[in-house]
Amino acid sequence: MNSEDSPYAGFRPCENICVELAIAGLSAYYLYDFMKQEHPEEVNEKVDRLFNESDEKMRVVLEYGLSNSDKLCRRATDMFQRMLGYELGNCAAKMLCYGGIYIIGGLVQKNYENLNYDRIFEGFFSKPPHIRRILENIPIYIVTHKYIELAGALYVALQHMKNPHIS
Repeated sequence: MNSEDSPYAGFRPCENICVELAIAGLSAYYLYDFMKQEHPEEVNEKVDRLFNESDEKMRVVLEYGLSNSDKLCRRATDMFQRMLGYELGNCAAKMLCYGGIYIIGGLVQKNYENLNYDRIFEGFFSKPPHIRRILENIPIYIVTHKYIELAGALYVALQHMKNPHIS
């Protein structure tokens, strides 16, 4: 990722950090804390109080960040979106999934209209030119079906009913 993201490279909110946690919605919480440490002059007391008192900290960060009504929340959500795009690009380049990358999950489903796709694509295409050329041919889809996991289970069950020898 770019140099703006480099200070976060040393920030470890817990011992075992992995890509899956870094691009899960929970990371917005840690990113907000990090941004608060890096930019204490930008702390909005009202938002910080809501954040600290809320049982839904991520909702606070996303609400204020995606609406661009708080600088720290905006920084956290921007970085989250770049990290999401960066990892989607890594996955697409590794697997050469020319049929597309499908983004699924509650965070994206609930916020897809407010996401900053420029940030996601910025991360997605932040690769060397030979990799960018590959990624330009891979579409990105956002799955908004509320019960996609049930639809998938139903599909598998129906396939199994048609041919019980499929495992």
